[in-house]
Amino acid sequence: MHSQEDINIFPKHGDHLKYKERHQYMRTLQSMLQCVLLTFLSKKCDIVIGRPHRKSRITQQFIKVKRFNFKDDIIDVQNYIRMRCNELVLLENKKGISEKTARRRCQMMKRQEVLHLTMDLLSFYGVFVTIETEEGEGIDGRIEVFNNKKIIINRDSIEKIGTLISSFISDLLQTSNEIILRCVDIKNYLKVNGISSELFENI
Repeated sequence: MHSQEDINIFPKHGDHLKYKERHQYMRTLQSMLQCVLLTFLSKKCDIVIGRPHRKSRITQQFIKVKRFNFKDDIIDVQNYIRMRCNELVLLENKKGISEKTARRRCQMMKRQEVLHLTMDLLSFYGVFVTIETEEGEGIDGRIEVFNNKKIIINRDSIEKIGTLISSFISDLLQTSNEIILRCVDIKNYLKVNGISSELFENI
C-alpha cells in the first residue's frame, strides 16, 4: 500500500524537479486522477479491477482496469487497449517507424489510452476533464473536473482523494486477484478518513 510519504509527493506543477523526478511525479498524478475518475464512473457501472502484473515501487500504482460492466454493455478494457496499440503501431509503421520502436512507444501510451477511455465514458454523463499538460509519461499543471459546466474537483483535491482511493484499492487487492469497484464502498472509506463524499453524489 502506498501512502503519500511512500510515493514522495513533489512540489506543485513539477517546479524545480530533475527530469527523472518530474516524470515520476507526472505518472503519480496521472494515477491519482485515474482513481478519482474511476470512482465517478463506478456510480454508472461495475468496474472490474485486477491485480497488477508488477507493483510500482516509485510512483503510485496505475489501476489495472479489466472491464466496465454496464447494464446493457460490457467493455473489455484490456482487449480495447490491445486493439488501440495495434492501430497505433500500424500508423507508426506507415511513417517509417520500425516495429520495435512503435511497440515501445505503444507501451508508453497504454496508461494514457485507459485514462482517455474513462474520460470518454464519463462525458456521456456530463463529466468533463481539463488537463493543462499531458505527455506520454503522465500529466501536470492545472487539472479540473467539471459536471454540468461547474468545477467539482481541482488538482489539490485530486491529489488528496486520489491517494486515499489508491490505498483503498491496493488493500482490497492484497487478498483478491480481482475486485469490483463500487462507489458506496469508496465513499464509506473516504468518510472514515475524514473526507466528505459529497462531490460524488450528483453525478
